[in-house]
Amino acid sequence: MSKSQHKKIMKGMIEEIIKTVNETTQSKDFASLKDITYNKDFTEFTLIVDKATYENSMDGLAAFTFGMSGMMYQLYNGVDPNEYKVTILVKDQATLKEFDKIVYPDSLKDK
Repeated sequence: MSKSQHKKIMKGMIEEIIKTVNETTQSKDFASLKDITYNKDFTEFTLIVDKATYENSMDGLAAFTFGMSGMMYQLYNGVDPNEYKVTILVKDQATLKEFDKIVYPDSLKDK
Protein backbone atom coordinates (compact mmCIF):
# COMPACT_ATOMS: atom_id res chain seq x y z
CA MET A 1 0.00 0.00 0.00
CA SER A 2 1.35 3.42 -0.91
CA LYS A 3 1.84 6.14 1.67
CA SER A 4 -0.89 8.23 0.07
CA GLN A 5 -3.35 5.30 0.23
CA HIS A 6 -2.47 4.71 3.87
CA LYS A 7 -2.92 8.40 4.68
CA LYS A 8 -6.34 8.36 2.99
CA ILE A 9 -7.43 5.28 4.95
CA MET A 10 -6.25 6.78 8.24
CA LYS A 11 -8.06 10.05 7.52
CA GLY A 12 -11.25 8.11 6.82
CA MET A 13 -10.90 6.15 10.05
CA ILE A 14 -10.41 9.35 12.06
CA GLU A 15 -13.50 10.88 10.47
CA GLU A 16 -15.58 7.76 11.21
CA ILE A 17 -14.48 7.56 14.85
CA ILE A 18 -15.26 11.24 15.40
CA LYS A 19 -18.62 10.81 13.64
CA THR A 20 -19.42 7.85 15.92
CA VAL A 21 -18.48 9.87 19.01
CA ASN A 22 -20.76 12.71 17.93
CA GLU A 23 -23.65 10.43 17.03
CA THR A 24 -23.33 8.52 20.30
CA THR A 25 -23.41 11.63 22.46
CA GLN A 26 -26.45 12.95 20.56
CA SER A 27 -28.31 9.65 20.51
CA LYS A 28 -31.25 9.03 22.80
CA ASP A 29 -30.20 5.36 22.80
CA PHE A 30 -27.45 6.13 25.32
CA ALA A 31 -29.35 8.24 27.86
CA SER A 32 -26.57 8.28 30.47
CA LEU A 33 -23.83 9.55 28.15
CA LYS A 34 -23.30 13.28 28.48
CA ASP A 35 -19.92 13.71 26.78
CA ILE A 36 -17.13 11.66 25.22
CA THR A 37 -13.56 12.82 24.85
CA TYR A 38 -10.58 11.07 23.28
CA ASN A 39 -6.88 11.58 22.66
CA LYS A 40 -5.36 12.07 19.21
CA ASP A 41 -4.29 8.46 18.70
CA PHE A 42 -7.54 6.98 20.06
CA THR A 43 -5.80 5.04 22.83
CA GLU A 44 -7.99 6.66 25.49
CA PHE A 45 -11.64 7.63 25.59
CA THR A 46 -13.41 9.22 28.53
CA LEU A 47 -17.14 8.76 28.92
CA ILE A 48 -18.84 11.38 31.08
CA VAL A 49 -22.08 9.84 32.30
CA ASP A 50 -24.94 10.17 34.72
CA LYS A 51 -23.71 7.41 37.01
CA ALA A 52 -27.08 6.16 38.27
CA THR A 53 -28.52 5.99 34.76
CA TYR A 54 -25.34 4.36 33.40
CA GLU A 55 -25.28 1.64 36.05
CA ASN A 56 -28.90 0.70 35.33
CA SER A 57 -28.57 0.58 31.55
CA MET A 58 -26.76 -1.07 28.68
CA ASP A 59 -24.88 2.15 27.88
CA GLY A 60 -21.63 0.39 28.64
CA LEU A 61 -21.87 -1.04 25.13
CA ALA A 62 -20.61 2.33 23.93
CA ALA A 63 -17.30 1.55 25.65
CA PHE A 64 -17.00 -1.61 23.58
CA THR A 65 -17.60 0.35 20.37
CA PHE A 66 -14.83 2.81 21.16
CA GLY A 67 -12.49 0.08 22.36
CA MET A 68 -12.84 -1.74 19.05
CA SER A 69 -12.52 1.49 17.05
CA GLY A 70 -9.35 2.46 18.87
CA MET A 71 -7.79 -0.95 18.38
CA MET A 72 -8.61 -0.93 14.65
CA TYR A 73 -7.12 2.55 14.32
CA GLN A 74 -3.90 1.40 16.00
CA LEU A 75 -3.75 -1.76 13.89
CA TYR A 76 -4.01 0.21 10.64
CA ASN A 77 -1.52 2.72 11.99
CA GLY A 78 1.13 0.02 12.33
CA VAL A 79 1.04 -0.72 16.05
CA ASP A 80 1.95 -4.33 16.84
CA PRO A 81 -1.29 -6.19 17.74
CA ASN A 82 0.43 -7.52 20.87
CA GLU A 83 1.05 -3.98 22.06
CA TYR A 84 -2.02 -1.92 21.35
CA LYS A 85 -4.31 -0.89 24.18
CA VAL A 86 -7.38 1.28 24.42
CA THR A 87 -8.41 2.60 27.82
CA ILE A 88 -11.99 3.65 28.44
CA LEU A 89 -12.46 5.80 31.53
CA VAL A 90 -15.98 6.25 32.84
CA LYS A 91 -16.57 9.33 34.99
CA ASP A 92 -19.60 10.55 36.89
CA GLN A 93 -20.89 13.81 35.45
CA ALA A 94 -21.72 15.23 38.88
CA THR A 95 -18.29 14.70 40.47
CA LEU A 96 -16.02 13.95 37.47
CA LYS A 97 -14.66 11.06 39.54
CA GLU A 98 -13.67 7.95 37.63
CA PHE A 99 -15.74 4.95 38.72
CA ASP A 100 -14.88 2.48 35.98
CA LYS A 101 -11.91 1.73 33.76
CA ILE A 102 -11.94 -0.73 30.89
CA VAL A 103 -8.79 -1.66 29.00
CA TYR A 104 -9.08 -3.35 25.62
CA PRO A 105 -8.13 -5.97 24.58
CA ASP A 106 -7.38 -7.06 28.16
CA SER A 107 -11.03 -6.93 29.23
CA LEU A 108 -11.97 -9.28 26.40
CA LYS A 109 -9.67 -11.93 27.84
CA ASP A 110 -11.37 -11.70 31.24
CA LYS A 111 -14.72 -12.77 29.80
